[in-house]
Amino acid sequence: MDGIGKADIHIHTYYSGYSNLGLLKFPESVTTPEKQVDCARKHGMDVICITDHNAVRGGFAAQRYAKRFDDIEVVVGDEIMTADGELI
Repeated sequence: MDGIGKADIHIHTYYSGYSNLGLLKFPESVTTPEKQVDCARKHGMDVICITDHNAVRGGFAAQRYAKRFDDIEVVVGDEIMTADGELI
């Protein structure tokens, strides 16, 4: 199957901030954008989409970092809260 690659279209970095579960507050991710790119490359990903919560800074940082490699592309996205739930 030529032309079919591997992608992950929903990845967070530490730029996603915190979420609440009852009284508990926890980070969505503690991983740097660079580490997400390295991990994706290690697992053979061709494309990743950084979709931090209400932020694009992590996506752009990952995109800049990934430019040094020729085997992965980073798409910058955003996950926002709407009246109907989260939307990427």
